[in-house]
Amino acid sequence: MGTVSSSLTGVSTSLGNVSTSLGTVSTSLTGVSTSLGNVSTSLGTVSASLAGVSTSLGNVSTSLTGVSTSLGNVSTSLTAVSTSLGNSISTLSASVDARFASIGLGAATGSGSSAFGTGSSASGSNSSAYGNGAIASAANATALGQGSRATGANSTALGQGAQATGANSVAIGAGSIASDPNTVSFGAPGVERRLTNVADGINQFDAVNMGQLEKAYSGVAMSFALSAVDLPLGVGEQGFTVGVGAFEGETAGAVSYRFRPTDRISIGAGVAAGNGTVGGSVGIGFKFP
Repeated sequence: MGTVSSSLTGVSTSLGNVSTSLGTVSTSLTGVSTSLGNVSTSLGTVSASLAGVSTSLGNVSTSLTGVSTSLGNVSTSLTAVSTSLGNSISTLSASVDARFASIGLGAATGSGSSAFGTGSSASGSNSSAYGNGAIASAANATALGQGSRATGANSTALGQGAQATGANSVAIGAGSIASDPNTVSFGAPGVERRLTNVADGINQFDAVNMGQLEKAYSGVAMSFALSAVDLPLGVGEQGFTVGVGAFEGETAGAVSYRFRPTDRISIGAGVAAGNGTVGGSVGIGFKFP
């Protein structure tokens, strides 16, 4: 019985040790459970944060999509503008090509000069050449028209093939030539032109028109008519004369009166008309022994 009692005592001790160990294991498991709870809480927080990040990224994605759409619209607009500008430039280029052969590259070599047209040349200072082959080679010269030439200082050539070679000369019209200084030409030898619709000259250096010139011719004709007859008279005699005159296509008629009161004195008067104008004369003559 004593041996059995000792054995039971040993078993009881062993079971006590097992119980203590199980208590220790239970305590350890409780700690593990607490740690896992903390981990679960942390993971919940991380999950919430990641959800917020996901929402933000979604908003960013939506914004970028809007930006992308706007950029696409801008790109489309710029493409349309580019196409429009391209068409406009092409149209302008075609228009320039149709109206002007070219702008003479390097043709304007004079100081302050300008040249436009294939083969044009402006070599004089402040000169201008406009037209195919136009040349302005003197200072302040201007050539306007295909093949025009302004080679005199301060000269101007206006028209196809016009030439102003004299200083300060002006050639107006196709083929006109102004070779003398300070002259204006409207043609060339064998290719003369009439200057029409010119007002009557008034001042000393104004040009006269054909109407004024015809009146001058008529005046010459009237003087011829007045002097057509030389009527000899005796003392106390008087008489009348009638005459006709002509000059440069103009004609005139005249009537004159003569009187000789003494042997030494003679008196006369007359009136003439022609080309719508009227002229007259009056005079007295003295005779000496």
